[in-house]
Amino acid sequence: MNYYDASNISSILPLPLYVLPINIAGHFSQDQLQHNLFLAPCTFKDLIEFYLYENRHYLYHNITASTCLLSNLSKYSSHFSESKWLEIKNILSNIKCIPTIQGMKLPNESYIPSHMLTSDSPAITLNILPDKTTTENQRNINNPDENLVSTYFLKQIGCRMLNIQSIIKYWQMNSNNRTGLNQVNIQTLIKSLMKERKYMTDEDFKALKQSLFLQDAGIKVLPSIFNAVILCAVLSVGNSSVYGASRTLCALAENNQAPKLFTYIDRKGRSLSALALSIIIGFIAYVNCAKVGTKVFDWLLAPSGLSAFFTWGSICACHIMFRLAWKAQGHTLDELAFVSPFRIVGSCFGLLLNILCLIAQFCIAVSPIRGSASAKSFFEAYLAALLVIVSYIVWKIWKRTSIVRPSTIDLETERRILNVQQLIDEERAERRAWPIWKKVFYECC
Repeated sequence: MNYYDASNISSILPLPLYVLPINIAGHFSQDQLQHNLFLAPCTFKDLIEFYLYENRHYLYHNITASTCLLSNLSKYSSHFSESKWLEIKNILSNIKCIPTIQGMKLPNESYIPSHMLTSDSPAITLNILPDKTTTENQRNINNPDENLVSTYFLKQIGCRMLNIQSIIKYWQMNSNNRTGLNQVNIQTLIKSLMKERKYMTDEDFKALKQSLFLQDAGIKVLPSIFNAVILCAVLSVGNSSVYGASRTLCALAENNQAPKLFTYIDRKGRSLSALALSIIIGFIAYVNCAKVGTKVFDWLLAPSGLSAFFTWGSICACHIMFRLAWKAQGHTLDELAFVSPFRIVGSCFGLLLNILCLIAQFCIAVSPIRGSASAKSFFEAYLAALLVIVSYIVWKIWKRTSIVRPSTIDLETERRILNVQQLIDEERAERRAWPIWKKVFYECC
């Protein structure tokens, strides 16, 4: 025997032979257990593998034992790595381990209680704790008698949040008549269902679109409305992504930082070759149809995960360098048609915030809030930063470019020649005619 129970694990659950039960260990002090008996503390976290082993699956079929196991798994959920989460989900998803009002059910057959569920739904009877932070979950580790299970944990192992038949019955009961539903409640119904979309499985969503309730209500077009809303949202994201990617690629090519092929622009100003490549790459999205789709998507997301910080950080840095170069080369702010309201200070503050965000993300990558640190979790969270740094170093070495100083920055190439003074005078004359409230608003905002 090498360990003693340090988590006060319920006597309902069996312990390995190498662990001294709490009813015996409780008669000794911690110092006696560790220094006299040479036993190491053992927590529930250390016994996860023991309780997930196939020979112990019978415990999950017993309501009392399963409740205790699920409670402990929930309390230690913040300590699980992504791979451990996947293992737990795969094991529990095939076991009728969830106590409901209709007996023990599989996770995907069980529903977290809500006002939307009807009495005939298999609602979970566990002592459910709303989503909590890691700190709050940690406080509950020392309260084994409460048998709390968090909503987050239940959703992670596959329990459902929305029952289509229940929500249909709910709206039927809360609609006075068919006319009232069509004219008064239909907008609220659509908003409610779209809000709950993230909790629906594909089967739920398909059943919703084909629901006789929606058709009987005289809104047969509603399934098409759902499809149209989703399609428009997806097309909007895809359109903006393709537009931004193609123009960026074209600009890189014009600066000799990408193949010259992508500099081609047709008579209507469209960068067709860059546009074609952006669209083709978009087809990679269909990899999600494969079993490995989630993993591939995670690694595709990793290089772009920090893109917002680098994009806005570089914008702030460029503005700072521009203002320094403008001053170093003898120009004044009066020559500019537009001046940032917060001047160079705003860009310095914005750059600082982006740097702090990158530092915070690095800390999370090294020491995750949920789960343990691993090479996989680190690169998924911080791969983008490494790619940017490596790309910068390689470019500097390959092209042998030097660090540009403010006094040597090119401010004339492709600069539009405008009668700046005339524009400034017109703007100042317009401002003088503004009412006082508008002048104050402009100065403040």
